[in-house]
Amino acid sequence: MPPKILFSTERQFDLLARAAHATESEGFMADAIALAALDAETNTIIALAVYQNRTTRGTEVHFAAESHKALSRRDVLMGFCAFGFLQLKAPRIIAPIAAWNAPAQIAALKSGFLVTGYLGTGAIDGSDAIIMTLTRNNCRWLPPAMPRPAAPNESEAMTRPPAEG
Repeated sequence: MPPKILFSTERQFDLLARAAHATESEGFMADAIALAALDAETNTIIALAVYQNRTTRGTEVHFAAESHKALSRRDVLMGFCAFGFLQLKAPRIIAPIAAWNAPAQIAALKSGFLVTGYLGTGAIDGSDAIIMTLTRNNCRWLPPAMPRPAAPNESEAMTRPPAEG
């Protein structure tokens, strides 16, 4: 049975440095925040997600892991998606994955990401990138979005004849 996973954002400087090394990046944007998936028994990091370039339209994410299997674990995916969609309130998560990194692309596709583009020199290591996107509405790792509640008297206003003026 796989070890239980805990998530942490503590020690951001160390987490971001470790993610930069793992992704062969020179660093991350000023708004970057890292989330570590930790083995609960040993307290060792098995995977990292770094969210950056956060806007109301979405957030960019970069993943690093000890093995690609860590990024296919249901509990890890649920934690990373919950953080991006629920904590950061991103409507979409955008992953620019190096075009040469087929294992990462396969892991992203199996996780529900869709290929949405190609960007020359767009990967974090400066190589060409395949752009992959996961939207909140299409994320199978979270419960479905709640329907928008009707505003007070909205349903009544739709069935009531207009007031005479």
